[in-house]
Amino acid sequence: MIEPLAREKAAGPKYLQLANRIREKIEQGEWPVGMLVPSERDLCRTYQLSRMTVRQALTDLEREGLLIREHGKGTFVARPPLRQSLSKLTGFSEDMRDRGMIATTRLLTIEHRQASPEIAEALALPKDAPVLYVQRLRLANGHPLTIETCTLRGDIGAPLLGQDLERQSLYRLLEERCGVRLTRAGQQLEASVADANESELLRVPEGAAVLHIKRTTYALWDHQEVPVEYVWSTYRGDRYRFFVELRR
Repeated sequence: MIEPLAREKAAGPKYLQLANRIREKIEQGEWPVGMLVPSERDLCRTYQLSRMTVRQALTDLEREGLLIREHGKGTFVARPPLRQSLSKLTGFSEDMRDRGMIATTRLLTIEHRQASPEIAEALALPKDAPVLYVQRLRLANGHPLTIETCTLRGDIGAPLLGQDLERQSLYRLLEERCGVRLTRAGQQLEASVADANESELLRVPEGAAVLHIKRTTYALWDHQEVPVEYVWSTYRGDRYRFFVELRR
């Protein structure tokens, strides 16, 4: 079925018209979440457009987070991005549970290391002090959302080495097994693009938009507040929207 777009110049460039047409189909539910989008060739035929015009429209919609491309499978209507508050200290498992989603974890690495200068400064430790390094892939309903690289003070994190960090909340274990009470955290956000490793783990194209978050978490331990955790997380840019409420 052919659906020609407007010919008048006032209607705007063809790629924008096509993007708007597809956006309407998604918003009105004609193209539901998870639907395989027609191929570029089919869209060219339907809307009487060039391959370059169709590709530009799809690329723009992918950047908006409305579409998602999976290598070797095609382009799909994306799930709405998750809104994540920056003003509340919660763990990934808590966030997903509150959204009615099933959180799962794949443990990538857990090992003792020596603190690098950056880690030592963040955790107020001497250089080369022992730390526990934990890297995990976090998934919601089976879809990878973030790579979480966590470094804990060695004297606090040691009891976690034998724990099941794929099925248990790290924050809950810190409080129940390590005897600390989390109090606050400072975060820093940076926009970036996925490298080869992030691309493979998060199932996004290399060079896709990602968000890097650095976080230092503090807790009460031995009757004083100390930094206990330094986290470097990589979030899929098409699946997250972070927000913070400001008051005056």
